[in-house]
Amino acid sequence: MKKFLLWSMFFLGATAVFGQDAEPAGTEGVYEDATTLKLKIFKLAIAANADCSTPVTVFESASGVEADLIAKQNFGSGKIPNGTYNCVIIEMSKNITTTAAVSACTTPKASSLCVDSWASKLINGSDITCSGGNTNDQRVALYFTTLATENSGNRIFLPPLSGSDTTSGAKLDAAIVFPSKKKGVLKVKKHIVDTVTCSAAGATFGFGVP
Repeated sequence: MKKFLLWSMFFLGATAVFGQDAEPAGTEGVYEDATTLKLKIFKLAIAANADCSTPVTVFESASGVEADLIAKQNFGSGKIPNGTYNCVIIEMSKNITTTAAVSACTTPKASSLCVDSWASKLINGSDITCSGGNTNDQRVALYFTTLATENSGNRIFLPPLSGSDTTSGAKLDAAIVFPSKKKGVLKVKKHIVDTVTCSAAGATFGFGVP
């Protein structure tokens, strides 16, 4: 079997909008490009079924693999069977860490992608309820599926309930056909750092194949 590689990049558009830490009204600042944006991934799996059932693990790290998405660093790779895959599952820390060029934001700041009380389900079936904001570095799973029609909402970190559920997970524009497509790209909008709070305000992600 040949290897499938997950790597990172940044982009200027938006495809999937996730949660953010709540800030008091009136504290919003001017948004700047992140100079670093670090995310830790513990596991990558893909599934032929669009409801994300019976996934195949691409790679896994007990301690997690942290990469800077702005620097386009690789997260990892692994061998998978040839086939067509309609779901991508990324098990990761719910927190991202960013810096920006503005002097107040050069110190790394953690922001939570998962709003408190939102639910997630890990690849092994364990249920997670997000809590504690960016002070509680929980593991969550992000589901990209060809079933999903939306890229926002409180069910992004949950798999589809059935083969007809279009409300769970984030939108995967097209199935991954392996081995004709050997790379998966986790993309992020980098113009997200609030210069007042230094938080990643409304971190925006997408998944594609080059």
